[in-house]
Amino acid sequence: MWSLSGTGGITSRTLQLLEDAENEVVFIASEESLATDETVEALADAAARGVDVLIGTVTESLREELAERVPDAEIFRSELEWLHADAESGVAIGRMLLVDQSTILLSSFEEESREEKAIFGRGFKNGLVIITRRLMATGLLATRDPEE
Repeated sequence: MWSLSGTGGITSRTLQLLEDAENEVVFIASEESLATDETVEALADAAARGVDVLIGTVTESLREELAERVPDAEIFRSELEWLHADAESGVAIGRMLLVDQSTILLSSFEEESREEKAIFGRGFKNGLVIITRRLMATGLLATRDPEE
């Protein structure tokens, strides 16, 4: 498991993982600023290569935008409302990316400073990958659940 710091480095790793995807990508963004043009283009490219792309959002406006920009993807409204910052910690989950059911990237950011940090891990038996895969399945149709 590795950690990353800074939105630029996290976006770079996200783009690399999307480029390497072979079968399936599940991407959840908690806010519009994290669905950068580069990321959206990489998601669209993966879908065009035949990779199953599922994109979850917690806002309807982002869901609608991504449905237009990545027409070959399945866009869903995530039930993960806790992605947003709580008043106590001021820290929110930023983006969650699962590639080929075995590689994850999970970022968080401080609401006030907007500083983003992420962890990145690989492996079907990696505990972080397993729990993230299960959390990301929330809101997916049973037939598209990454556990299956």
